[in-house]
Amino acid sequence: MLRIELGVPGTYSCQPDAALLGLDPDLFADLQVELRVDPSGSRVQVGVRAQATASLICDRTLDSFSQPIDGSCSVLFLAAAASDGGEGADCHDEVRNFGVHDKTVDVTEVVRDTILLAVPVRKVSPAAESIDIQTVFGGPGCGGDERWETLMSI
Repeated sequence: MLRIELGVPGTYSCQPDAALLGLDPDLFADLQVELRVDPSGSRVQVGVRAQATASLICDRTLDSFSQPIDGSCSVLFLAAAASDGGEGADCHDEVRNFGVHDKTVDVTEVVRDTILLAVPVRKVSPAAESIDIQTVFGGPGCGGDERWETLMSI
């Protein structure tokens, strides 16, 4: 679990284990997390930057490859009494509440989500970037299902 103190400003770095964040250690390695904490009264702005090496499977070749990933987000923590969403809430990726008497907040979920959202949707290994992708299959007169010949004659 990753916790930060609400009233202490600064930049904090750590290298958590993937399992601590609820991630598969076989898929994510070399995690580096940087948290920027900026408290202001009943508000605490937390900037998260997370980097890791992800083991991915290429969408084109189904080969495994490793790729560095980098993600960031900004979270605004508001004291429960100040959670009206007021000014400044729109410039943050997320707004969360904390209890008025809380001294720390758990940022484990925020860091895990930042890492998972940094994984590319299109996973193509560098070796597969130059491979031509077949986009046309079959064609008229290439045999196959005779039912298509009826549709082609219309």
